[in-house]
Amino acid sequence: MAPPSQLVIATSSVHRLVKEEASYHKELTQQEERLKKLIASEDGEENAEFLLKQEVSLRSALSFELFRTCDMVPKLFEDHSVMFC
Repeated sequence: MAPPSQLVIATSSVHRLVKEEASYHKELTQQEERLKKLIASEDGEENAEFLLKQEVSLRSALSFELFRTCDMVPKLFEDHSVMFC
């Protein structure tokens, strides 16, 4: 079997990044819902402050990964612009 062409590799990379971006958007939305519930129900839980810090930390990590993924697609096209011309 012949190795995949550069175009096939680039196309599969874009498909993977698009799926990854959609997954990050979905996960970020779910995490924001959990964060809202946690803020609303801070009625005496012993570890509420710890959980809140964990959720905020997770949200910043997800936001960073989403930003990084969104930044990769244009770079991929720049790197492979010779192929598409």
